[in-house]
Amino acid sequence: MDALEYVKFPLEIALEEIEKQREKITKYEKDDVEACKLYMAMAKTAIDGLVKEAQSIMLQARSIDNKNPQEIDILYERINKYLYTDNLRPALNDSISGLNGISDAMITHANRPLQWPWIKRIRQGSVENFQNLLQQLTDFLQGLQSKYLPGGSGMLVSDLYEIMRIVDNIREKKVEYSELAVFIESSEKDRSNTYNEWLKLNGELTEIFEKIRTTIR
Repeated sequence: MDALEYVKFPLEIALEEIEKQREKITKYEKDDVEACKLYMAMAKTAIDGLVKEAQSIMLQARSIDNKNPQEIDILYERINKYLYTDNLRPALNDSISGLNGISDAMITHANRPLQWPWIKRIRQGSVENFQNLLQQLTDFLQGLQSKYLPGGSGMLVSDLYEIMRIVDNIREKKVEYSELAVFIESSEKDRSNTYNEWLKLNGELTEIFEKIRTTIR
């Protein structure tokens, strides 16, 4: 049995973490400070899973053993599951819905003595950071939705769609493995630019997450 069958891929790791976060959220009122932290953490987990799974798939495609049919099948199924099964978008959507529900409470709390353990002078700044975070998360989710057809939803949709097509042809012995290697190499520059954009977005989101988490801890 192939060693890859025992590997936990980033998508699976993210889903397991999200399940734990969902369970914890049910223990708190919807506008509780701890619920806010968990919704933010769940959004971050979903985004990290989307990015890291796409990167991991690309690494597997680059290093795949073309003499191992099982490895080729695993790659095909990974891409198919990533693009066409809504694994992480629902968690991101639920996080945004939960954070939107908290938004009004945060604004109210920022303007009066409150139960949340904030320092008075940074309440308004925290609300501003929170609103900025919500907008970035919403934009990110809308980007995933707009890319859904025909290639699926996620990161590197067009590349992964093409790789899945080539891999399927390799499985049916219509093309040689070399066609996959040529495609990966030819599209490397565009992927690098896209990764840099994601790294920038992820860095901005992480910074805002940490500012808010520090403020409301």
